[in-house]
Amino acid sequence: MWDDRYSERGFAYGDEPNTFLAENVDKLAAGKILCIAEGQERWDTIVSTFGYLPGPLRRDVHKRVEKALKPWRWFVLEAYREEQLRTWGSCRPSASMSDMFMNGRSLREELGRIGI
Repeated sequence: MWDDRYSERGFAYGDEPNTFLAENVDKLAAGKILCIAEGQERWDTIVSTFGYLPGPLRRDVHKRVEKALKPWRWFVLEAYREEQLRTWGSCRPSASMSDMFMNGRSLREELGRIGI
């Protein structure tokens, strides 16, 4: 089901801005915003919305986020929790993808000084 959902042409969730990000963009500092996997240097704000990464890669990306983010700036993260693996409907990811989902403990460890 998961593979079918994302093998289709076009946008699985439409081409409108992410609702969470659109509702919170006015709270972010003015300046350059990095959406994960784009650009380089130090950023005012870094955004990650539903980026599914295997655990080891996600931990590496989060360490890089910590280094790339300017002091006292924002990292905005929207992600699914481990608990949601049990409650999803037809587009449920497989159990083998469980390390791609996050919890508060792992995020506190991975994000270090940024905090949650």
